[in-house]
Amino acid sequence: MPQFLEDYEFPVEHLERAPKTSLRRFLFINVIWTIPVILLVSILLFPWGLFSLVLLPLFAWKAYAAYRATGFCTTETELVIQGRPFISKQTNFMLKRRVQSVNYAQSIWMKKGNVVHFSVLLKSGQTHLNAGVHYIAVQDANQLYYWYQPSK
Repeated sequence: MPQFLEDYEFPVEHLERAPKTSLRRFLFINVIWTIPVILLVSILLFPWGLFSLVLLPLFAWKAYAAYRATGFCTTETELVIQGRPFISKQTNFMLKRRVQSVNYAQSIWMKKGNVVHFSVLLKSGQTHLNAGVHYIAVQDANQLYYWYQPSK
């Protein structure tokens, strides 16, 4: 790909990963929704419904995979954001001149863990892309935010 896209550097091996404290949040968000489903199916379809317990390790594995895939990297002219929204890993390469806006959001529970969701809106022609990375440290989000600010 580098021979076709000369403006990009592809610094995937230098990604900064999500902090270890974020693993608990990934697990909580992915596993908490399976518990009511497992209980409901197990009660209504007993004894065959107990096979729904398989969902618990599957969603825990999905949460761990999402945690491991989360990362970002910046160069002088490029931003790389990587994540795993559902099953497949997505890596977004963005040039600084194509970025329309950046945003980071923090809920009251995320404030306690000192993590944020960071998103970037990329515009090119008639299409757009909203890429984001979840549960990164506030310091990293500030670093990304200052990277986007125009130089003086």
